[in-house]
Amino acid sequence: TKPVLIPLVFYQFNIKNTHNKDGLDEFIEYLIVGQYHLITLQGVSQQSKKYNIKKLSPYYPYFIRGENKHKDVVSDQLLFSKYAFTKIKYYKKSVGSFLISSVWQMPSSEISLYSLHPPSPRNKNLWQTRNKTLYQLKHALKYSSVSKSIVIGDLNLSKHSGRINILK
Repeated sequence: TKPVLIPLVFYQFNIKNTHNKDGLDEFIEYLIVGQYHLITLQGVSQQSKKYNIKKLSPYYPYFIRGENKHKDVVSDQLLFSKYAFTKIKYYKKSVGSFLISSVWQMPSSEISLYSLHPPSPRNKNLWQTRNKTLYQLKHALKYSSVSKSIVIGDLNLSKHSGRINILK
């Protein structure tokens, strides 16, 4: 029999400037009603991660917190799904991580999932960090053991940039 293909529905948002609790609750209700397969959030403060997880995990039981205390990694990313994530890996840059990879366990296949949020290149150091993150992504894609891949996140990169060709 042929595998059943389902259209995947994603939601991505940088919530960095969503500070008031009422706005956050309204946003969470929007995500619950949306019935997304994958939600990726960037700019999530460490304080609001617990709140988001508490509110969204009954509807999206699988999540990547974007931090690993054992490896001293903290990021501003938070991912939710109705399907499990395995083989979660944080690509480190000092104590932060701008690239997270995992294998997303869909009902009929596995997908390599890459979520990233490198810094906006406002100065030379941030520009170099952003570019290093893109090279980490390029390397991870090249050596992925899973045939299907999805790259999602806030790349802080213009679609007209020559750097986008690195990913193609």
